[in-house]
Amino acid sequence: MEPQLLEALVQEAAGLPPVSSEGASEYKAKLEALVAQVNRTLEEHPRVLRLVGYNPLTMMHDNHRNHARFMANVFRFQAWPLLVKTVVWAYRTYHNHGFSYDYFPVELAAWQQAVAELLPPAAGATILAVYRWLQQHHEDWVRLAAVPAPSPPRGMAMAYYRKRELACSDKATRELFGWLARWEKTHLDRLTALERAMREEIWA
Repeated sequence: MEPQLLEALVQEAAGLPPVSSEGASEYKAKLEALVAQVNRTLEEHPRVLRLVGYNPLTMMHDNHRNHARFMANVFRFQAWPLLVKTVVWAYRTYHNHGFSYDYFPVELAAWQQAVAELLPPAAGATILAVYRWLQQHHEDWVRLAAVPAPSPPRGMAMAYYRKRELACSDKATRELFGWLARWEKTHLDRLTALERAMREEIWA
């Protein structure tokens, strides 16, 4: 059932209203302000420590910053399949490190509030639609995150995207594969850092 659910979510995401170039540009331009507001909103939440599994708040801040950078490129390239798979990865990875699943709808609501307040209405409308869609499918993300992920050789996807980037003659497509390669490296670095932190916590 889970592979069919994942594919259904990819198809549904592809049917969302396209994010305009103006919206993608505004989101990127306001990225730091958006992150700062989401951080403040979560820090002021009365159950924030429970939501993040009593991890340092810096781990939450890192997630918000990486989320914003990732979403800026999702909006730019309309990379819906990657969005769906990465959301599942984030739910699984952060929950395994102690974050409550309840953290994610609170976080997504904070992103919606920040976008609504900091972006012009016309630019933010389709971006808000994406965040609302992500929040509406919270139970699906939890269900998918509960399934153990296969473990392909680390770095394989990054090498594949880098190869496609070098072989591509179209500028826009080359930029997409270049970004995917960089994202895979960031993804790998984040996973390695989380694993290191977990080992240090266990063996300290």
